[in-house]
Amino acid sequence: MSRIRLAVYRNVFALIVEIDGYEGETRLQTKRATYKDLQAWVKERYGIHVSNLAISQTKELCGLAKTKYKGYGDAEGQPAPKLAAKKEAAIREAFIWFGLIEKE
Repeated sequence: MSRIRLAVYRNVFALIVEIDGYEGETRLQTKRATYKDLQAWVKERYGIHVSNLAISQTKELCGLAKTKYKGYGDAEGQPAPKLAAKKEAAIREAFIWFGLIEKE
């Protein structure tokens, strides 16, 4: 059996769904994660710095980007640097933590 209820605090609305037998984490996302939030989370958790470009490339791979990134080397025909797998995995974990994507 499951229960659904609405919680309201100031101007934040949350739909709370309780499912019997499920014990998951609860995080209320009150704002969108910024690039600085993502960078700080990755730095704190994994000790590596990720650039804005790496976050943009990962957003494209996850289908979160509204438009294709056109900022790096397009005028000269230079391709963007390859995204390191370690950094991509760390950024994906940050996306999951901030509720931008679901764990696969």
